[in-house]
Amino acid sequence: MILTIIGTVILIVCLHLSVSTFLLRVNGRVKYSVLFCAMCYLIWTLAYMFLYNEKDPEDALFWYRIASLGFLAVPGAIMLVFASLSEDERRVKYSVLLPFFAAFVSVLYYSSWTGKFCISGFVTGSFGFVEKIDISSPWLILYLIYFVMSISFGLFLYYGSISRSTNFFQKQHSRSITIVTLILVLLSLVSVLLFGKGTVSRLPFLEQITGMSWLIIIWLTYIRSQKGLPSASILSNQVIDIIDDMLFVVNHYNNIVLVNPAALKLLGYGKKELIGKEVSILFEEDTARKVRSIHDLLEILSPGSGKIQIKAKNGSILDTTFSVTARSEKFGEISWIVLVFNDIRELLKIEQDEKSKINQLRMAYADLENTQLASLNIMEDLNMKSIELETAYNHLKETQDRLLQTEKMAVIGKLAGGIAHEINNPMTVILGYSQSVMKRIKEEDTLYKPLKAIEREALRSKRLIDDLLTYSRTEKTVQEEIDVNQAVESSLTLINALSKVKNIEIVKELAADLPLIRANKNQLQQVIINLTNNALDAILERKETGTISIRTFRDKEFVNITVVDDGAGMDNEIRKKIFEPFYTTKEVGKGTGLGLSLCYEIIKKHNGEILVESEVGKGSKFTVKLPIGGSSEKSGKSE
Repeated sequence: MILTIIGTVILIVCLHLSVSTFLLRVNGRVKYSVLFCAMCYLIWTLAYMFLYNEKDPEDALFWYRIASLGFLAVPGAIMLVFASLSEDERRVKYSVLLPFFAAFVSVLYYSSWTGKFCISGFVTGSFGFVEKIDISSPWLILYLIYFVMSISFGLFLYYGSISRSTNFFQKQHSRSITIVTLILVLLSLVSVLLFGKGTVSRLPFLEQITGMSWLIIIWLTYIRSQKGLPSASILSNQVIDIIDDMLFVVNHYNNIVLVNPAALKLLGYGKKELIGKEVSILFEEDTARKVRSIHDLLEILSPGSGKIQIKAKNGSILDTTFSVTARSEKFGEISWIVLVFNDIRELLKIEQDEKSKINQLRMAYADLENTQLASLNIMEDLNMKSIELETAYNHLKETQDRLLQTEKMAVIGKLAGGIAHEINNPMTVILGYSQSVMKRIKEEDTLYKPLKAIEREALRSKRLIDDLLTYSRTEKTVQEEIDVNQAVESSLTLINALSKVKNIEIVKELAADLPLIRANKNQLQQVIINLTNNALDAILERKETGTISIRTFRDKEFVNITVVDDGAGMDNEIRKKIFEPFYTTKEVGKGTGLGLSLCYEIIKKHNGEILVESEVGKGSKFTVKLPIGGSSEKSGKSE
């Protein structure tokens, strides 16, 4: 009999330890730990329902022992709830202490199933049988130590995470959680010390009702707090801090929960002055009065991008362009939004100065026209001025568009680099473990194909991450004197086999006696391969066969490379966006949208230009212009 009881206790303890380890190390989600705690309270409550209705002390003792399966596990379950609210890293770090808590449970279970634990008997109350607690029992002291240690350790894990959080709402909700926990502890101690002595008439299910109420309040408080918090990917300080634009994260309640250093610097606020405040603080009075909710904010900032004025701390007005991204929950309710403002005051000042100069020229032209000079030479001169004026204006617009494009790509480049660094390490772990497990099993194993799929997708993700890192690097390119024709020939060696399979002809027209240029040969080959691959895809999108023409020639102080295809071509809207990172017209899974943006960055680092001409249905022409430099030697004649 004793061996059976001991074996049962050991089995229960092992189960308790296994569940705890799963919740802490494997999953750690709040809903699972709350469910485990609720199950402990349920076992406790159901057993006491039978205990209160018993008349035989022996039967009552049996149900008391069943109830102990629940109430002895409750302190540990409460600890797991707090642990699941804490950081993953901190939770896993301290999970090594689980065996010590399991040891307490083991000893207490042994006492409960081999004796009477900390009760001295049963008495009949107004509502049935109830246990009488022995205040002097050493088992009671041991249980109270276990109870206090478990809840204290849980609070230690929880507050260790909250203390490092910069989020106003997490800290605010932590106070509510602490208050209800202290009430739970206080009522539990009162129940044991006062009711155990018989000084107060005991209420049925007091501890269970108190505990379940605590659990419900914890769950509702947690759900409410999550509505005000964006996901971890957005909260990455390493990514946010490198963005030069002003960035704000606004929660479901229209409050600012995150702001980057660039915004604090430009607006003149301290972080504590903005966190927790309504987002209307950023706008002028007329606009601020309209921003009563997050939905009003989205309506004002519709269609998601444009120009708007925002207000600094000192009252000054900043002209900005904005972009807004909203995140919705499962049932369509908006959880939070990200606002990005770009200060365009300098751009507007430059534009105003240029417009002023243009107006002066127009006025001068009007004055000359009003004099009605008859001289033909003067009229020709005025016509020339008019042409120069129009050319200057068009050049100004082109320069502004390039400046905006460059700033936009710089911001995305920094953001892409930060995200790639964040993802690279976990992706390496996924790839390493999948390959390690594959080496230990046979191909016939049912796990082999899923692991092979994990390895394949992890490698594809790694290649995308490498492209992101290549795109975001700003270090100086190592260059040497190279022959452009040789770079083209080497690149086409890799493409020829694919073009023959696709039934596409590649025609070369490589100029002889081209001067050498200073460039990184590998990067230049990457540009040529990317442009040729895009030409192949453009042709196959329209028809089954076609021709790609690749030409090199000298144009003043530049060596030019052109890649021409007779494929599908592009309209003006697509042509304006093709060098933007992640922009692609290909089907999902067939393109990352980084190929042309990488070409743009590589040629830019070589102080060159990449131009595109295209017409829908007639094909596209990409021109790479590289400045001549280095040795004055000539390249050999191409075949």
